[in-house]
Amino acid sequence: MAILVLIQYAYVRIQSIIKKYNNEILINNSYSLNEKEKEVIKIIYDLPVVIKTHVTNYLLH
Repeated sequence: MAILVLIQYAYVRIQSIIKKYNNEILINNSYSLNEKEKEVIKIIYDLPVVIKTHVTNYLLH
């Protein structure tokens, strides 16, 4: 569970940086990602859906 908190924090920070710098961020495509980095990106990408699903499923009735 702690890893999800860290991933959520990273996601929020990344969104904040993107919002702050908008189009000023230059994307450098001259690097490659290892498998662990790719896994983290997939987790972060899916995080909003996972959070929404959990919130919906665990709401008190």
